[in-house]
Amino acid sequence: MWDARTPFLAGEVAICGQAPLSMFASVLLPLAVAAEGSAGAGATCRRPETEAACAGAPGGAVKACKHHMPVRLRRLMRRKPWHKRAFLDLAELLQRRLRQHRSDNKSNKWRREAAAACKRHLEIAEARKRKMPHLTERTLRVDLAKHLLCVIEQQTPAEIAATYVTSLFDHYADCFDASLESLSYQVPQLLVQAIRWSQEEPCHLRRILDLGAGTGNMGEQLRDLSPRAHLQAVDLSAQMLQKAEAKSCYDELHCSDLAEHLMASERSGLLFDLITAADVFGYVTDLSAIFRLVFQNLESGGLFVFSTEEPTQPEEPEDPEEPEPDVSLGYKLQASGRVAHSHSYILSLVHDCKFQVLRDTRCELRFEDGHPVLGRVFSLTKSPSAQRQCPSQHEGRAG
Repeated sequence: MWDARTPFLAGEVAICGQAPLSMFASVLLPLAVAAEGSAGAGATCRRPETEAACAGAPGGAVKACKHHMPVRLRRLMRRKPWHKRAFLDLAELLQRRLRQHRSDNKSNKWRREAAAACKRHLEIAEARKRKMPHLTERTLRVDLAKHLLCVIEQQTPAEIAATYVTSLFDHYADCFDASLESLSYQVPQLLVQAIRWSQEEPCHLRRILDLGAGTGNMGEQLRDLSPRAHLQAVDLSAQMLQKAEAKSCYDELHCSDLAEHLMASERSGLLFDLITAADVFGYVTDLSAIFRLVFQNLESGGLFVFSTEEPTQPEEPEDPEEPEPDVSLGYKLQASGRVAHSHSYILSLVHDCKFQVLRDTRCELRFEDGHPVLGRVFSLTKSPSAQRQCPSQHEGRAG
C-alpha cells in the first residue's frame, strides 16, 4: 500500500529545500552531469557529500548549479539516448520547477517535456527488464517513474505502488528524523493533543496500534502518554522500523502492508483501545478499506486518531491541451507526490463506517518550501451504541 522509496540519494533535501515527505527520493543525477563529460560512461559522478557542500555554498553557486542542470541533462540525453538515469532525473527537475513557478509562461512547455522524459525512462527500463529479468525496482525505478508521471500529468492513480513507498522510506531512513527538524513538523504532537482531549485517562490505555510508525516519532509520544500500554507498530519500510526499534518505544514491530496487518489482527481477535496514523495517508488513495478494518479492530469506545492533508486549490490550466486535475474522487495526488483527502470525503467514510467524530481540527502540519502545509487532525470513536458493523468492502459508497 504505501511502501516505497527509490534508492536515489538525499542531496535534494539540502539543494531544493525539500524533505522526503514532499517528493521523490532522488538527487537528480548527483550533479551527474559529470557523466556527460569527456570521460563518457566511465566518468565518476560527484558524491552526495559534495552536493551537500554545494548546497551550503553561497546562493549564487546553488542557483547556477540548478540553472545549468537541464542543459547538461539534455546534452547527455542526446549523446546517450539509452542513458538509464538522465531522462528520469530531467523529469524530476522539471517537475520541481513546475512547483516553484506555477504561473510561469514556460510551465506548459516544462510539463510536456517532463512527461516525455518520464515516458522515455519507462521505455528504457522495460527494455532493460526484458534483457535482464532479475533487475529490481531499486535499479529500474519503474514505479517511481509511473508515480512521477501521474504527478506531472495531474492524474491520481488508483493506488500508490508499495514498492515505490518502501524503496523511498528505506532510502531516507538514516536522515529522516534530521530532515523533519527544518519543517516545523508537529503531527505527532497534534495527535497527542487530540487523544488527550478525547480520552479522560489516556494513561489507562492498554493496547495501542501505530499505523505507518516510521522511525517511531509517534511511538515516543504514545509511550510517554501511556507508559504501561502494549504498543504495536507497523510500517512497510524495514529500514524505518530499525530506527524505531532503537528508540525502544514499541513492544512489537511488524514490517507489513497496513491493510494486511489489520486483517491479520482482526483474525486474532485482539482489539485495540487506540489506533493512530500520523502523517501516513499521504501515501494512500482510497481509505475506505483502512477505515473499515480500523473499525473492526477497535474495542467498543476505542479511538482512531489520524491526520490528513488538505487538497490545494486546483489551478486553471493555461493551455487547453494541459490535463485538468481529477477532483471528483475526494482525494487527489498533489504536486508534492503525496495524496490529499478532502474534508467531505473523510466525513463520508466516518458516516459509512459508523464512527463518531469527537474532534475535527484544521491545522498546520508542517512547512514545505517555506509555506505551511494545511491539514486536519481527526479523533473518532467506535461508539458503544453502534450496533451495526462497518460495511464490507463489497458494499458501495458514494464517491
